[in-house]
Amino acid sequence: AVRCAAEMRDDVSAGVFQGPAFAPGRFFQMSFSSSSANLLQWYRDQLPGKPSFDALIAQALNADDEVIIEPADADGSTARSFRRVKPAHTPGQVVRGIMRCVATVLAKHIAALCGADRPAEIHCAGGAARSDLWLQIKADTLQIPTVAMACEEPTSLGAAMLAAQGAGITELETASERISVRKRFEPSASASRNDRMRRPSDINLIPALNPNCVAASLLAMVTRPSRN
Repeated sequence: AVRCAAEMRDDVSAGVFQGPAFAPGRFFQMSFSSSSANLLQWYRDQLPGKPSFDALIAQALNADDEVIIEPADADGSTARSFRRVKPAHTPGQVVRGIMRCVATVLAKHIAALCGADRPAEIHCAGGAARSDLWLQIKADTLQIPTVAMACEEPTSLGAAMLAAQGAGITELETASERISVRKRFEPSASASRNDRMRRPSDINLIPALNPNCVAASLLAMVTRPSRN
């Protein structure tokens, strides 16, 4: 996860990286781990015939939450994350377990970045952001709305926009039009209390991220971080 900040901080949480961002007076703060869509990729590659991701996600739609997938260990093998999976478990159950695991890890990243000042919403990027089910699970787990962007490759678009800005091209209306919302996912009131974090309070937030700043290769982007 990554957010925009107004200054470099000396009191950031352990595991949070920071540096200069897209414009003077703006900085990024980032937290990440090995628990991401790579877990789904690994599991799919173990299945006979390597079914499509769409097929696996379709099976997860009506599956229950019986399977627990553990966060990836940076010093261990990915297989360890699946040690609780039993032969009787269906692919749909396992995929849903992966989604819940990644959402739980994302919640920890958001807590490390934002502390008590919860973001108003989270913009999601990457392949996982194409799954409505996964985005809803993230919203339910964090109790924070998640937003899918209309552009399917926002990280590539962001890199192109940053390059254009560096080249002195300031008229980016065409690119900015692509930074539009495909769908917004509100937290479900029926989500399990154990899977939820505190709903964000109505706090005074700094302005939303400049559209020239797009996270690259990350689970999500906190688009309205707390003021610093």
